[in-house]
Amino acid sequence: ILRLSCHSVGETAGGKIINLLSNDVARFDELFVRLHYLWITPIQTIAISYFLWEVIQMASLAGIFFIFIQIVPLQILTSKLTKRYRAKIALCTDERVRLMNEILTGMKVIKMYTWEKPFHKLMSTIRRREIKVLTASSYLKGFNRAICLSFERTTLFCTVITYVLL
Repeated sequence: ILRLSCHSVGETAGGKIINLLSNDVARFDELFVRLHYLWITPIQTIAISYFLWEVIQMASLAGIFFIFIQIVPLQILTSKLTKRYRAKIALCTDERVRLMNEILTGMKVIKMYTWEKPFHKLMSTIRRREIKVLTASSYLKGFNRAICLSFERTTLFCTVITYVLL
């Protein structure tokens, strides 16, 4: 926003600017918390794989194989879907904020011509659509968290079953 010219800022919808300031700035906070996982995860994977190999040898490969075959593709899929839902949510939120801004700007005209009910219906429709996308996104987040919570146990289960069968 700071780098945009006055002309560009004038053409940009108010809802988009508010969305950038509220949602995208929060993502930068999360970035610094999660950035360290990029370098620590490979180190942890190598160290844990080594220690598992030392203790249970061939059975450790089952857990590692399960991680790379089952979990990684699921995480890639859910991240792509999350990206798609974020874009839809941003569009719905921008539309709602833009309409609300127009309603507030033209409140006198709306009251004068008694257009409250049609605008309420329009606003409710837009909000319902936004809530529908937010609900689907929340289900996806819940599914992703469930995968993350069961990840360790299912990997351990595969490793132990393989160890017992060998």
